[in-house]
Amino acid sequence: MNRILITISCILIILTGVSCKRNIFNPSIPNRTEFVEAPIANLSIPSKDATVKVTPVKTSISRDIVYGHFEHYFEFNGHYYLTAAYRYYYDANNQVIVDTLNGRVDGHILEIDVNDNFKMKEVNIKVGRNNNEYTRIAKISQGNAYKDSSYVYVQDSSAGNYFKTSDFKNWTDTGSSTQPAGTTKMEAVDLNRVQIKADNGVTYTYVYTGGGLQFSIERLDDRMKQLAQRLETKFTFNEEDFNNHHMFDIGINISTGTTADFRINPTEYIENDTNYVWIGKQSPHQIWLMPVKKDGKDYLIRFVEHCSPGSYTKSGLQTEIDKYKTEAQNALSKALAAVASDKPQSEIEQACYESIKADANYKVNQYFYDVATKMGGLQGNEYISPNKALTHYVIEFIDIQEDN
Repeated sequence: MNRILITISCILIILTGVSCKRNIFNPSIPNRTEFVEAPIANLSIPSKDATVKVTPVKTSISRDIVYGHFEHYFEFNGHYYLTAAYRYYYDANNQVIVDTLNGRVDGHILEIDVNDNFKMKEVNIKVGRNNNEYTRIAKISQGNAYKDSSYVYVQDSSAGNYFKTSDFKNWTDTGSSTQPAGTTKMEAVDLNRVQIKADNGVTYTYVYTGGGLQFSIERLDDRMKQLAQRLETKFTFNEEDFNNHHMFDIGINISTGTTADFRINPTEYIENDTNYVWIGKQSPHQIWLMPVKKDGKDYLIRFVEHCSPGSYTKSGLQTEIDKYKTEAQNALSKALAAVASDKPQSEIEQACYESIKADANYKVNQYFYDVATKMGGLQGNEYISPNKALTHYVIEFIDIQEDN
């Protein structure tokens, strides 16, 4: 008798260990749901599928200089200018950003040269954010300037003389405080709402929206609920659901304001190397998106921020991994206990869902960490950076779905 009891106990232990996978304790297993991968099915959060061409642009500045914390931009005579507060050196050997090279807030004026493969070029560096040469750029971006076919005119004060420039490095005092003859007022740039036309002929308004990592998990909530309904307890991780996560922070706004009504979900890349993936900030506080035009065609510039509060860190991701690993183990135990104690179907499904959600957070944070580790980045608690000295992405929207 004792031998029989021991045998039965062993069988029950074995069944408990595999029950979450085969649903052995519940004889009425729902039919397996067929997920339609296109490539991402059952999105809980609104998104629009898009075919995009993404070109990562490496720095062309000597010593692998890169810039960060972009603040203003504007266009003049087909040239696209912008400002950056910080300047860094990218150590290609160790794949890390070195923030000791003029990393303080200096203030720099740059250009995206659309006629030279969209390269970022230095116009006037280390000018100081409080100096007139820098603050004039802010005034131009804000629409507080005038222009003619050759020059841009800016006042340093409301009663001061106008200064003019054609290259935004050298300025000339006009000797007059009145609006220059033959000039028109420049339009203010809406830095947080960017309008460009996709190849499908439709003009969309793009906005930045943070939290790409969490969004990439939450948008699959419907899929997790379907998994729970068939009493599974593990999240089915598909790398293709997450390997384009650097695009999740680009949204489409169809109303007003700067919040995204839809997120961009790239279903097809053209000529893109996803090894260049960079994990974006959790919350926006600077310029991330900039429209440019070349040969009559619209492009979207997505800037890369190398070091800034709010960016993801290796240690932060590791903390999340450890937290969700523990939560996933505890949730799995609760789900198995709910099945073993013959709880109502709704309670079992909820327990399975909680187990799946925790498992998803664990696996996705681990994936992000692994990608970041392969990319390089700073050590310890520092910010994640790309595996190359990237300055920005050039994004061309080929097509965007029209439903939703």
